[in-house]
Amino acid sequence: MEKLCPAILGIITLVLLCAGAFSPGWIVLGDTSSISGVEGHDTSGGVDVHTGLFYLVVVGKDFTTVMGYGEVSGLSVLSLGILEYQIETILGIVLCFISVILTFIYKKEGTNGVLVAIIIMYIIAGISTAVAVGRWLNGVVLLSTYTNITMIVPYSLILSGLGAILCGIIMICTSCMYCQHNAARPAQGGQVFSDVAMTGYPQTQPPYTQGPSSYGQPQDNKGYVYNYGNGSGIPYKA
Repeated sequence: MEKLCPAILGIITLVLLCAGAFSPGWIVLGDTSSISGVEGHDTSGGVDVHTGLFYLVVVGKDFTTVMGYGEVSGLSVLSLGILEYQIETILGIVLCFISVILTFIYKKEGTNGVLVAIIIMYIIAGISTAVAVGRWLNGVVLLSTYTNITMIVPYSLILSGLGAILCGIIMICTSCMYCQHNAARPAQGGQVFSDVAMTGYPQTQPPYTQGPSSYGQPQDNKGYVYNYGNGSGIPYKA
């Protein structure tokens, strides 16, 4: 169960990161008339614009269409230079995916180096996603503060932010597993060394001998002679 928990959390994190990166909810503009040029549709009455990192969804009164940024005119307010955000989020997804695979590999092999790789990649994935979410959220706050555009909750930021938080949680869990793995190795090594020492040098007891009483050796009333001549002090039956 200890090894299964990071794997399950990793899959959940990967789903959140993918949903946040590819869903059109990084900026949601409600009832805006800044969009024009949607072919075959009337946008004069205002539309809702769900903006993602790779595409946007325009929702009107009688239509819903998915469009690329180059297909829409009057989009100056959304020109934020999103290439760097795309790189940061994709980097987080790729590293999280590799970490999930390594987690299942660790369940089979249990090597210490796999844990180190998982910790490093979750750190990078969490930081990369958190930086993208934080910078974009700052832009959303500024946009809603200094413009009269109606803003709707940017749900993609929430999904990606939760994914970044889970990256940190999994990194902590994996670090605890790494510490336990290192703590168990000296204990096992000491036990093996002790077993080798005990089996390598067996303890023997002096033999119990019987024989006739020698001249000058004391003898008790039960017929045991105490042989002190050889320094052993071991009684034997006379």
